[in-house]
Amino acid sequence: MSLDLAILNDDGTLNQSKSLTVADHQALCEAAKPINKFPFISRLMNYYEDAEYNKSEVSFFRIEIQQIILPELENCIQGLLDLCDFAIANSKGIIAIAD
Repeated sequence: MSLDLAILNDDGTLNQSKSLTVADHQALCEAAKPINKFPFISRLMNYYEDAEYNKSEVSFFRIEIQQIILPELENCIQGLLDLCDFAIANSKGIIAIAD
Protein backbone atom coordinates (compact mmCIF):
# COMPACT_ATOMS: atom_id res chain seq x y z
CA MET A 1 0.00 0.00 0.00
CA SER A 2 1.28 3.46 -0.85
CA LEU A 3 0.23 7.08 -0.92
CA ASP A 4 0.54 8.22 -4.53
CA LEU A 5 1.13 11.85 -5.40
CA ALA A 6 0.16 12.38 -9.00
CA ILE A 7 -0.13 14.90 -11.79
CA LEU A 8 -2.99 14.19 -14.15
CA ASN A 9 -3.45 15.13 -17.78
CA ASP A 10 -6.43 17.26 -18.77
CA ASP A 11 -8.33 14.08 -19.63
CA GLY A 12 -7.74 12.64 -16.14
CA THR A 13 -5.08 10.11 -17.14
CA LEU A 14 -1.87 9.81 -15.16
CA ASN A 15 1.05 11.95 -16.33
CA GLN A 16 3.62 11.76 -13.49
CA SER A 17 3.57 10.24 -10.01
CA LYS A 18 5.61 9.60 -6.88
CA SER A 19 4.64 6.90 -4.38
CA LEU A 20 5.31 7.28 -0.68
CA THR A 21 5.82 4.14 1.36
CA VAL A 22 4.39 3.97 4.86
CA ALA A 23 7.91 4.46 6.28
CA ASP A 24 8.64 7.49 4.04
CA HIS A 25 5.25 9.00 4.86
CA GLN A 26 5.78 8.50 8.58
CA ALA A 27 9.28 10.04 8.50
CA LEU A 28 8.11 12.97 6.35
CA CYS A 29 5.20 13.75 8.67
CA GLU A 30 7.39 13.45 11.75
CA ALA A 31 9.94 15.84 10.23
CA ALA A 32 7.18 18.29 9.30
CA LYS A 33 6.10 18.92 12.88
CA PRO A 34 4.92 21.35 14.10
CA ILE A 35 2.18 21.27 11.49
CA ASN A 36 1.56 25.01 11.69
CA LYS A 37 5.03 25.51 10.19
CA PHE A 38 4.22 23.08 7.34
CA PRO A 39 0.55 23.63 6.44
CA PHE A 40 0.89 22.12 2.96
CA ILE A 41 2.72 18.98 4.05
CA SER A 42 0.22 18.65 6.91
CA ARG A 43 -2.47 17.86 4.32
CA LEU A 44 -0.70 14.51 3.91
CA MET A 45 -0.76 13.64 7.62
CA ASN A 46 -3.59 11.14 7.23
CA TYR A 47 -2.12 8.34 5.11
CA TYR A 48 -5.60 7.06 4.25
CA GLU A 49 -7.05 10.37 3.00
CA ASP A 50 -6.76 12.01 -0.38
CA ALA A 51 -5.32 15.53 -0.60
CA GLU A 52 -4.95 18.10 -3.34
CA TYR A 53 -2.63 20.98 -4.21
CA ASN A 54 -3.95 23.24 -6.93
CA LYS A 55 -1.48 24.73 -9.38
CA SER A 56 -1.16 27.95 -7.35
CA GLU A 57 -0.24 25.95 -4.20
CA VAL A 58 2.41 23.62 -5.64
CA SER A 59 5.25 26.14 -5.24
CA PHE A 60 4.40 26.55 -1.53
CA PHE A 61 4.27 22.76 -1.09
CA ARG A 62 7.69 22.60 -2.78
CA ILE A 63 9.17 25.19 -0.42
CA GLU A 64 8.05 23.14 2.57
CA ILE A 65 9.42 19.90 1.14
CA GLN A 66 12.76 21.58 0.46
CA GLN A 67 13.05 22.42 4.17
CA ILE A 68 13.00 18.74 5.18
CA ILE A 69 16.59 17.55 5.42
CA LEU A 70 16.87 13.93 6.46
CA PRO A 71 19.40 11.55 4.87
CA GLU A 72 16.94 8.64 5.02
CA LEU A 73 14.40 10.69 3.01
CA GLU A 74 16.83 11.98 0.37
CA ASN A 75 15.37 9.94 -2.52
CA CYS A 76 11.79 10.59 -1.41
CA ILE A 77 12.38 14.34 -1.09
CA GLN A 78 14.10 14.51 -4.47
CA GLY A 79 11.23 12.64 -6.09
CA LEU A 80 8.71 15.05 -4.55
CA LEU A 81 10.76 18.06 -5.64
CA ASP A 82 10.96 16.68 -9.18
CA LEU A 83 7.20 16.14 -9.19
CA CYS A 84 6.62 19.71 -7.99
CA ASP A 85 9.02 21.09 -10.61
CA PHE A 86 7.13 19.26 -13.35
CA ALA A 87 3.79 20.51 -12.02
CA ILE A 88 5.03 24.10 -11.84
CA ALA A 89 6.57 23.98 -15.33
CA ASN A 90 3.33 22.61 -16.79
CA SER A 91 0.85 24.65 -14.68
CA LYS A 92 -0.63 21.53 -13.08
CA GLY A 93 -1.82 20.66 -9.62
CA ILE A 94 -0.86 17.60 -7.61
CA ILE A 95 -3.26 15.14 -6.03
CA ALA A 96 -2.46 12.65 -3.31
CA ILE A 97 -4.39 9.43 -3.72
CA ALA A 98 -4.61 7.01 -0.82
CA ASP A 99 -4.57 3.46 -2.21
